[in-house]
Amino acid sequence: MTMTMTARRSFGLAALALAAPLVLSACGGSTDASTGDGPAEAQENVYEFAQPTYAGDAGALEVRIPESLMEAAGEDMDGLLVSGMAFTPHELESADRCAVDLQVAYAGDGKSTLEASGQSAAESVEKQKETFDADLQAALDQLGYASWDEFVAAAGTEEAIEQMDVMVGPVTADGELDVDALERQAQESQGTPRGTLLSALGLPGDPGNETGQFPDGALALDALDEADPETGAYASDDGSDITLVQPCASSVSDEDSATFTLRLPKSGEDDTTSDAASFTFTVMRSGEIGVLEGEVDGYTTDSNGDWITD
Repeated sequence: MTMTMTARRSFGLAALALAAPLVLSACGGSTDASTGDGPAEAQENVYEFAQPTYAGDAGALEVRIPESLMEAAGEDMDGLLVSGMAFTPHELESADRCAVDLQVAYAGDGKSTLEASGQSAAESVEKQKETFDADLQAALDQLGYASWDEFVAAAGTEEAIEQMDVMVGPVTADGELDVDALERQAQESQGTPRGTLLSALGLPGDPGNETGQFPDGALALDALDEADPETGAYASDDGSDITLVQPCASSVSDEDSATFTLRLPKSGEDDTTSDAASFTFTVMRSGEIGVLEGEVDGYTTDSNGDWITD
């Protein structure tokens, strides 16, 4: 979903390199997340997107966009809203679930910008109006019907409407977009600042706004059961403190255990936003954290390690 952005990057990446990350606990020890706005000082375990994967030692890991990339990308990175993330192993009383505490380094006023971002209800409705006919036909094709009338004849009007409401959106008995119902849904689904912020980072947002694996969105921090944890994102009311729980990895390269695709967003032209970089991560019971599928939009490194356009 396109998100509206108003701010521009006012934070140099050099400052991130000097800022201090979380105080780390030893592997297996309990951890307390800091409440600052970003990693505070350089760590030994640092991933800077020069390669798609990274195997960290036990302990905390910092993921950041390096200054060399900022210089090479120039204006492409001017709207950077999140410049890095720090992970600290979080001990759980579980053999099948592992966790990390996540701290986000926002560039300038990136946090407040992301909290205020997102499509308005009117924008959401207009976008669905534009794509409805194509979306409806694609859903009918998927179900094996050539037309709405054929689908209704086979399934009945009530069943057809209910199924299309899930696949496409609210539909009238004639197979047209139910604009009144769509406008009500759009108003009801406007995200909270916390939910909008977490969604921009690639995490579950507000309950009811999520599809797929996390229909309940991000849970409250105190909902985490350390003895019987469930996979998910747990966050404070303002989204500053985040704990992520996912299956324990058999190795740092265990891609099947990587549950979340984290995103470092940037603002662009016409107040839109896109991902400057993204990655998944793994965490083992030992506290080792790995990075998988790390990539920077539009850039890669050559054989000498220099950043070039992709």
